[in-house]
Amino acid sequence: IASVVSSVSVVQRFFSMLCPIDAKYLSSIHKNIINSLNKILITSRYFPLAALPMIPSGSIQIHNIPINSFENGISFVFWISMPSNIDDFAQSVLVLDDGKKHKFKVQIIERKLRVKIQSGVDYYHYDFQLSLPIKTWSMISITTTPNPNGQESSVTLYVNKEQVKVILKFALFMPKSAIECLINHPLKMKSTKKLDPPLMGLFLLSKQLVPEEIAALSDEGPRPSLSSIATKIIFAYSPIYVGKYIQFKPIQKVDEISETHPQIVSCKKSLSFYDLLINYCKVYLILPIFGQLDIPLKDGSQ
Repeated sequence: IASVVSSVSVVQRFFSMLCPIDAKYLSSIHKNIINSLNKILITSRYFPLAALPMIPSGSIQIHNIPINSFENGISFVFWISMPSNIDDFAQSVLVLDDGKKHKFKVQIIERKLRVKIQSGVDYYHYDFQLSLPIKTWSMISITTTPNPNGQESSVTLYVNKEQVKVILKFALFMPKSAIECLINHPLKMKSTKKLDPPLMGLFLLSKQLVPEEIAALSDEGPRPSLSSIATKIIFAYSPIYVGKYIQFKPIQKVDEISETHPQIVSCKKSLSFYDLLINYCKVYLILPIFGQLDIPLKDGSQ
Protein backbone atom coordinates (compact mmCIF):
# COMPACT_ATOMS: atom_id res chain seq x y z
CA ILE A 1 0.00 0.00 0.00
CA ALA A 2 2.77 2.46 0.95
CA SER A 3 4.36 2.08 -2.48
CA VAL A 4 1.21 3.59 -4.04
CA VAL A 5 -0.18 5.99 -1.42
CA SER A 6 1.39 7.22 1.80
CA SER A 7 1.88 10.23 4.09
CA VAL A 8 4.76 11.99 5.84
CA SER A 9 3.80 10.43 9.18
CA VAL A 10 3.84 6.93 7.66
CA VAL A 11 7.34 7.49 6.27
CA GLN A 12 8.61 8.86 9.59
CA ARG A 13 7.06 6.04 11.65
CA PHE A 14 8.45 3.46 9.23
CA PHE A 15 11.99 4.71 9.79
CA SER A 16 11.42 4.99 13.53
CA MET A 17 11.01 1.19 13.57
CA LEU A 18 14.62 0.92 12.38
CA CYS A 19 16.03 2.74 15.42
CA PRO A 20 18.16 0.45 17.66
CA ILE A 21 16.57 -0.64 20.95
CA ASP A 22 18.19 1.24 23.82
CA ALA A 23 20.68 2.48 21.19
CA LYS A 24 22.38 -0.97 21.46
CA TYR A 25 20.35 -3.70 19.78
CA LEU A 26 18.35 -4.24 16.60
CA SER A 27 14.79 -5.54 16.61
CA SER A 28 14.28 -9.21 15.74
CA ILE A 29 12.19 -8.06 12.74
CA HIS A 30 14.80 -5.51 11.60
CA LYS A 31 15.69 -7.56 8.51
CA ASN A 32 12.01 -7.83 7.54
CA ILE A 33 11.62 -4.05 7.80
CA ILE A 34 14.68 -3.51 5.57
CA ASN A 35 13.29 -5.99 3.03
CA SER A 36 9.95 -4.16 3.03
CA LEU A 37 11.70 -0.83 2.45
CA ASN A 38 13.66 -2.32 -0.44
CA LYS A 39 10.46 -3.68 -2.00
CA ILE A 40 8.68 -0.31 -1.67
CA LEU A 41 11.54 1.53 -3.41
CA ILE A 42 11.77 -1.03 -6.23
CA THR A 43 7.99 -0.96 -6.78
CA SER A 44 7.99 2.86 -6.89
CA ARG A 45 9.96 2.95 -10.13
CA TYR A 46 6.83 1.68 -11.92
CA PHE A 47 4.90 4.84 -11.00
CA PRO A 48 5.83 8.03 -12.90
CA LEU A 49 6.60 11.28 -11.13
CA ALA A 50 3.59 12.92 -12.81
CA ALA A 51 0.94 12.05 -15.38
CA LEU A 52 -0.65 13.95 -18.26
CA PRO A 53 -4.45 13.54 -18.42
CA MET A 54 -5.38 12.67 -22.00
CA ILE A 55 -7.99 15.38 -22.50
CA PRO A 56 -8.34 17.90 -25.37
CA SER A 57 -6.91 20.78 -23.30
CA GLY A 58 -3.67 18.89 -22.60
CA SER A 59 -2.03 19.16 -26.03
CA ILE A 60 1.74 19.76 -26.41
CA GLN A 61 3.51 21.16 -29.46
CA ILE A 62 7.11 20.21 -30.27
CA HIS A 63 8.79 22.27 -32.98
CA ASN A 64 11.58 22.04 -35.54
CA ILE A 65 12.46 18.34 -35.52
CA PRO A 66 15.25 17.90 -38.13
CA ILE A 67 14.45 15.70 -41.14
CA ASN A 68 17.66 13.68 -40.87
CA SER A 69 16.18 12.06 -37.74
CA PHE A 70 13.94 9.87 -39.92
CA GLU A 71 16.30 8.38 -42.48
CA ASN A 72 16.45 4.83 -41.10
CA GLY A 73 13.14 4.45 -39.27
CA ILE A 74 11.89 5.77 -35.94
CA SER A 75 10.46 4.55 -32.64
CA PHE A 76 7.86 6.34 -30.54
CA VAL A 77 7.58 5.16 -26.94
CA PHE A 78 5.12 6.27 -24.28
CA TRP A 79 3.80 5.11 -20.91
CA ILE A 80 0.04 4.97 -20.37
CA SER A 81 -2.44 4.02 -17.65
CA MET A 82 -5.93 3.12 -18.89
CA PRO A 83 -9.15 3.73 -16.91
CA SER A 84 -11.82 1.10 -16.44
CA ASN A 85 -14.09 2.64 -19.08
CA ILE A 86 -12.75 4.00 -22.38
CA ASP A 87 -15.92 3.74 -24.48
CA ASP A 88 -16.16 6.70 -26.89
CA PHE A 89 -12.59 7.76 -26.12
CA ALA A 90 -10.64 9.09 -29.12
CA GLN A 91 -7.38 11.03 -28.96
CA SER A 92 -4.22 11.44 -31.03
CA VAL A 93 -1.16 10.44 -29.06
CA LEU A 94 1.32 11.61 -31.71
CA VAL A 95 1.19 13.59 -34.96
CA LEU A 96 4.34 14.24 -37.01
CA ASP A 97 3.75 16.57 -39.97
CA ASP A 98 6.20 18.26 -42.37
CA GLY A 99 3.45 20.42 -43.91
CA LYS A 100 4.05 18.79 -47.31
CA LYS A 101 1.73 15.78 -47.14
CA HIS A 102 4.06 13.60 -45.11
CA LYS A 103 2.46 12.60 -41.82
CA PHE A 104 2.85 9.96 -39.15
CA LYS A 105 0.00 9.57 -36.65
CA VAL A 106 -0.66 7.39 -33.61
CA GLN A 107 -4.18 7.46 -32.19
CA ILE A 108 -6.07 5.65 -29.46
CA ILE A 109 -9.70 5.01 -30.34
CA GLU A 110 -11.45 3.09 -27.56
CA ARG A 111 -9.49 -0.19 -27.32
CA LYS A 112 -7.56 0.20 -30.57
CA LEU A 113 -4.27 1.86 -31.41
CA ARG A 114 -4.42 3.26 -34.94
CA VAL A 115 -1.22 4.02 -36.86
CA LYS A 116 -1.51 6.20 -39.98
CA ILE A 117 1.24 7.10 -42.43
CA GLN A 118 0.85 9.49 -45.35
CA SER A 119 3.59 9.93 -47.95
CA GLY A 120 2.47 12.32 -50.68
CA VAL A 121 -0.55 10.66 -52.25
CA ASP A 122 0.18 7.28 -50.66
CA TYR A 123 -1.73 6.62 -47.45
CA TYR A 124 -2.19 3.63 -45.15
CA HIS A 125 -3.52 2.93 -41.69
CA TYR A 126 -3.97 -0.10 -39.43
CA ASP A 127 -5.82 -0.67 -36.16
CA PHE A 128 -3.88 -2.67 -33.58
CA GLN A 129 -6.03 -4.18 -30.84
CA LEU A 130 -4.92 -3.05 -27.38
CA SER A 131 -5.29 -5.33 -24.40
CA LEU A 132 -3.89 -3.39 -21.47
CA PRO A 133 -4.45 -3.94 -17.75
CA ILE A 134 -6.64 -1.34 -16.08
CA LYS A 135 -5.01 1.41 -13.96
CA THR A 136 -1.58 -0.11 -14.48
CA TRP A 137 1.32 1.65 -16.17
CA SER A 138 2.21 0.00 -19.49
CA MET A 139 4.81 0.97 -22.08
CA ILE A 140 3.75 1.13 -25.74
CA SER A 141 6.35 1.28 -28.51
CA ILE A 142 5.67 1.81 -32.22
CA THR A 143 8.64 1.23 -34.52
CA THR A 144 8.78 1.95 -38.25
CA THR A 145 11.32 0.22 -40.48
CA PRO A 146 11.99 1.16 -44.14
CA ASN A 147 11.67 -1.90 -46.36
CA PRO A 148 14.59 -2.77 -48.70
CA ASN A 149 12.69 -1.55 -51.77
CA GLY A 150 12.76 1.98 -50.37
CA GLN A 151 9.11 2.58 -51.23
CA GLU A 152 7.33 1.11 -48.20
CA SER A 153 7.83 0.59 -44.49
CA SER A 154 6.71 -1.85 -41.83
CA VAL A 155 5.26 -0.96 -38.41
CA THR A 156 5.76 -3.03 -35.26
CA LEU A 157 3.81 -2.66 -32.03
CA TYR A 158 5.32 -3.61 -28.66
CA VAL A 159 3.50 -3.59 -25.32
CA ASN A 160 6.07 -3.44 -22.54
CA LYS A 161 8.82 -5.72 -23.85
CA GLU A 162 6.61 -8.06 -25.91
CA GLN A 163 6.19 -7.74 -29.67
CA VAL A 164 2.46 -7.77 -30.45
CA LYS A 165 2.25 -7.54 -34.23
CA VAL A 166 4.14 -6.50 -37.37
CA ILE A 167 2.30 -4.96 -40.31
CA LEU A 168 4.13 -4.74 -43.64
CA LYS A 169 3.57 -2.42 -46.59
CA PHE A 170 2.79 0.87 -44.90
CA ALA A 171 3.50 4.04 -46.85
CA LEU A 172 7.11 5.17 -46.36
CA PHE A 173 7.44 8.08 -43.92
CA MET A 174 10.22 10.25 -45.35
CA PRO A 175 9.55 13.94 -44.59
CA LYS A 176 10.83 16.70 -46.88
CA SER A 177 11.28 19.51 -44.32
CA ALA A 178 11.54 20.09 -40.56
CA ILE A 179 8.77 18.37 -38.63
CA GLU A 180 6.15 19.81 -36.31
CA CYS A 181 4.86 17.40 -33.66
CA LEU A 182 1.66 17.31 -31.62
CA ILE A 183 1.36 15.17 -28.50
CA ASN A 184 -2.01 14.36 -26.91
CA HIS A 185 -4.02 16.20 -29.57
CA PRO A 186 -7.84 15.84 -29.77
CA LEU A 187 -9.35 14.13 -32.79
CA LYS A 188 -11.92 16.03 -34.84
CA MET A 189 -14.16 12.98 -35.06
CA LYS A 190 -14.68 12.85 -31.30
CA SER A 191 -13.66 14.59 -28.15
CA THR A 192 -13.97 13.45 -24.60
CA LYS A 193 -14.71 15.17 -21.32
CA LYS A 194 -14.48 12.04 -19.29
CA LEU A 195 -13.81 12.50 -15.60
CA ASP A 196 -11.44 9.54 -15.67
CA PRO A 197 -9.32 9.82 -18.84
CA PRO A 198 -6.28 7.71 -19.68
CA LEU A 199 -3.05 9.07 -18.19
CA MET A 200 0.18 9.51 -20.12
CA GLY A 201 3.65 9.48 -18.61
CA LEU A 202 7.09 9.83 -20.15
CA PHE A 203 7.18 9.85 -23.96
CA LEU A 204 10.06 9.86 -26.43
CA LEU A 205 10.84 9.81 -30.11
CA SER A 206 14.06 8.17 -31.24
CA LYS A 207 15.83 6.62 -34.14
CA GLN A 208 14.74 3.03 -34.64
CA LEU A 209 15.10 0.93 -31.48
CA VAL A 210 15.90 -2.78 -31.60
CA PRO A 211 13.91 -5.26 -29.46
CA GLU A 212 16.68 -5.48 -26.85
CA GLU A 213 16.59 -1.70 -26.32
CA ILE A 214 12.80 -1.70 -25.99
CA ALA A 215 13.01 -4.51 -23.43
CA ALA A 216 15.64 -2.59 -21.45
CA LEU A 217 13.43 0.54 -21.41
CA SER A 218 10.47 -1.50 -20.19
CA ASP A 219 12.55 -2.99 -17.37
CA GLU A 220 13.62 0.50 -16.23
CA GLY A 221 9.99 1.58 -15.77
CA PRO A 222 8.45 5.03 -16.39
CA ARG A 223 11.34 6.79 -14.61
CA PRO A 224 14.17 5.57 -16.88
CA SER A 225 17.69 6.96 -17.10
CA LEU A 226 17.63 6.55 -20.92
CA SER A 227 21.40 6.11 -20.86
CA SER A 228 21.25 2.93 -22.95
CA ILE A 229 19.64 4.76 -25.92
CA ALA A 230 21.10 8.25 -25.39
CA THR A 231 22.66 8.42 -28.87
CA LYS A 232 19.34 7.59 -30.56
CA ILE A 233 16.99 10.00 -28.78
CA ILE A 234 15.40 12.80 -30.82
CA PHE A 235 13.36 14.04 -27.87
CA ALA A 236 12.27 12.64 -24.53
CA TYR A 237 9.93 14.45 -22.13
CA SER A 238 8.63 13.66 -18.68
CA PRO A 239 5.64 15.45 -17.11
CA ILE A 240 6.31 17.14 -13.77
CA TYR A 241 4.06 18.82 -11.20
CA VAL A 242 4.53 22.55 -10.67
CA GLY A 243 1.95 23.64 -8.13
CA LYS A 244 -1.44 22.62 -9.49
CA TYR A 245 -0.19 22.57 -13.08
CA ILE A 246 1.78 20.15 -15.26
CA GLN A 247 4.90 21.16 -17.16
CA PHE A 248 7.26 19.06 -19.25
CA LYS A 249 10.89 18.42 -18.47
CA PRO A 250 13.02 17.61 -21.53
CA ILE A 251 15.18 14.74 -20.32
CA GLN A 252 17.05 14.90 -23.60
CA LYS A 253 16.47 16.45 -27.01
CA VAL A 254 18.18 17.62 -30.19
CA ASP A 255 19.33 21.24 -29.82
CA GLU A 256 17.01 22.71 -32.49
CA ILE A 257 13.86 21.35 -30.84
CA SER A 258 11.60 23.52 -28.67
CA GLU A 259 8.21 22.91 -27.04
CA THR A 260 5.09 24.91 -26.15
CA HIS A 261 1.87 24.01 -24.38
CA PRO A 262 -0.98 25.76 -22.57
CA GLN A 263 -1.35 25.63 -18.80
CA ILE A 264 -2.41 22.08 -18.08
CA VAL A 265 -4.21 21.51 -14.80
CA SER A 266 -2.93 18.38 -13.09
CA CYS A 267 -5.07 15.52 -11.91
CA LYS A 268 -5.01 14.95 -8.17
CA LYS A 269 -2.22 12.50 -7.39
CA SER A 270 -1.79 10.29 -4.37
CA LEU A 271 1.75 10.71 -3.06
CA SER A 272 3.69 7.47 -2.71
CA PHE A 273 6.20 6.51 -0.04
CA TYR A 274 8.98 7.22 -2.55
CA ASP A 275 7.62 10.69 -3.48
CA LEU A 276 7.40 11.70 0.16
CA LEU A 277 10.82 10.31 1.03
CA ILE A 278 12.57 12.12 -1.83
CA ASN A 279 10.65 15.41 -1.90
CA TYR A 280 9.56 16.02 1.70
CA CYS A 281 11.33 13.82 4.24
CA LYS A 282 14.60 13.78 2.27
CA VAL A 283 16.82 10.83 1.52
CA TYR A 284 19.15 11.49 4.51
CA LEU A 285 16.64 9.44 6.56
CA ILE A 286 18.19 6.35 4.96
CA LEU A 287 21.80 7.17 5.86
CA PRO A 288 21.72 5.96 9.51
CA ILE A 289 20.82 2.46 8.28
CA PHE A 290 24.38 2.06 6.94
CA GLY A 291 25.74 2.70 10.41
CA GLN A 292 23.80 -0.28 11.81
CA LEU A 293 25.74 -2.97 9.98
CA ASP A 294 27.71 -4.01 13.07
CA ILE A 295 24.90 -3.65 15.63
CA PRO A 296 23.78 -7.08 16.95
CA LEU A 297 20.27 -8.35 17.65
CA LYS A 298 19.24 -8.51 21.30
CA ASP A 299 20.16 -12.22 21.48
CA GLY A 300 23.70 -11.30 20.36
CA SER A 301 23.45 -12.64 16.81
CA GLN A 302 24.30 -10.47 13.80
